[in-house]
Parts: sequence; structure tokens; C-alpha cells
Amino acid sequence: MGFVKDERGISQIVVVALLIAVAVVGVAVVAAFMGGLMNFNKPPSAQFKVVDYPDPLSANTYAFVVRHLGGDRILFSDIILTVYDSNHTLLYSEDVATANGVNVTLDQLSATGYNKNFFEGGEEIIAKNTVLGSNPSAGTYEVVLYYKPTMQPMVDQNVMIS
Repeated sequence: MGFVKDERGISQIVVVALLIAVAVVGVAVVAAFMGGLMNFNKPPSAQFKVVDYPDPLSANTYAFVVRHLGGDRILFSDIILTVYDSNHTLLYSEDVATANGVNVTLDQLSATGYNKNFFEGGEEIIAKNTVLGSNPSAGTYEVVLYYKPTMQPMVDQNVMIS
């Protein structure tokens, strides 16, 4: 008894192997495309403190101060300052670079090595009372700094404005 010398089965195995290879390549292409769409950025690691501005709230004064206590430096254009009232109604939202000189003042260090485009440890963002809405008054406000590339909050703190 001998082996049958029919080679028709080999062509079917080759076809199955090619189909599996095409499927694997297709899955790899889809995975690479989807991986490029996902954003794995994390907000910078930094500590902040939001405090009431020392002077009483009145016309043409400041409302609160956001202090960078240390950690990563962050581009001002990547920081969105958002203020909510006690009812969680949005009062103000704008990136700090655009708001500079209008609704906020940047109290920056001028020592060698500091870059004026970045919010770094020891620096402050001083918000004018205009960020509290059209009729600023004393009360509790929620201040949130969002990291614009991911829209994740870096700090979310209530502050009592007096």
C-alpha cells in the first residue's frame, strides 16, 4: 500500500494560510489606526492652591489667586481657567494666555531660567473680579484649572471670596 500522490489538498492549505495572514495584517492596520486616535496624554503633575485675594472685593480689584506650589511647568496657553458659582453655573472660562492682561494678571518670576510662556513653581495667576460674572459679589466659588490638551482638571477647589 502506498501514499496517494494527489496534490490538490496543498492548494487549499496555502489559501487558508494566505487568508489568515491577510486577516492578521488587517487587524494590525486597524489597531495602529485606532491607537493613533486615542489620547494617552496625562495632565502635568503639579500642586496648586487657590486663595482669596487679600484686599476686599470691590470694583476694579482682584478676586482670587492661583499659586503654583511646585511640580511640572505648564504652558499658559494649555491652561483653561474656569469659574463656577455656588450653584455650579459657569461664570467664566478662557485660556490663561488669552486672558492675560484682561481678566488675569500673571505674577511671574523673572530669575534666570524661568520662561515667560510657562506657569512654574512659585508663580501666581491673579484673577480679576470680572471672572466672577457681571455682578461680582462675596461668596463661595469653584475654581477649576483644566489642562487643555486632555481637558482634565489639574485643580478643582472652592474658594471663599470676601
